[in-house]
Amino acid sequence: MNVAGIENFVVRALGTQLSPKLHYHNLAHTIDVVKGALKIAEQEGVVESYDLVLLKTAGFLHDIGFLNTFVDHEEEGCLIARAILPDYNYDEEAIEIICSMIMKTKLPQKPDTLLEK
Repeated sequence: MNVAGIENFVVRALGTQLSPKLHYHNLAHTIDVVKGALKIAEQEGVVESYDLVLLKTAGFLHDIGFLNTFVDHEEEGCLIARAILPDYNYDEEAIEIICSMIMKTKLPQKPDTLLEK
């Protein structure tokens, strides 16, 4: 799984294609979410590299749907994730876990797993 490639994709996409109307859900927010998620994961004892790659990938992609819509951006983000992640060597199981994490950011949040939390 090529999380560095996903990071580059997201930085480029959000940095150049995101609507200027979005003042909160922007590239800086996405980077803050990734940093915060990794810090919480460390505090929660998530140490397996596989889980950390999934978490970091979901963090980078959690608002990618805003490139195309302001409504139900989580669903759109999963569509984008499903389209691009195979190109970055993510298998179907990993993609489903990532999409589940993205969908759990939808309000009201109702996480079921430690990674979703």
